[in-house]
Amino acid sequence: MIEQFQLLNLQPMAIAAGSWHAAVVGQDGRVCTWGWGSYGCLGHGNEECELVPKVVEELRNVKAVHVATGDFTTFVVSDSGDVYSFGYGESGSLGHVPENHEQVCFAYAFLLV
Repeated sequence: MIEQFQLLNLQPMAIAAGSWHAAVVGQDGRVCTWGWGSYGCLGHGNEECELVPKVVEELRNVKAVHVATGDFTTFVVSDSGDVYSFGYGESGSLGHVPENHEQVCFAYAFLLV
């Protein structure tokens, strides 16, 4: 794992681990995910598993400061307070209702108190 972070030139600052996948925020604000990709919970636009950390390209223009993972969900908070979510959205668990099991990142501006 350390070697992969070195290859990505990423210094982990925050990490979260769910039952099936994990996510990390780098010092530069990039987000990497790896593990079981069911329901698009890794944020890579597919359901593929990733054995090593992979940068979430959909968030390339976002500077993340925090990440949280659930069983099949991932939430990312940006430095501006926007919240991005992806994964299994049954019953609105992502904060929105995706159509046709969309597997993309969605942004919502929440006030974090």
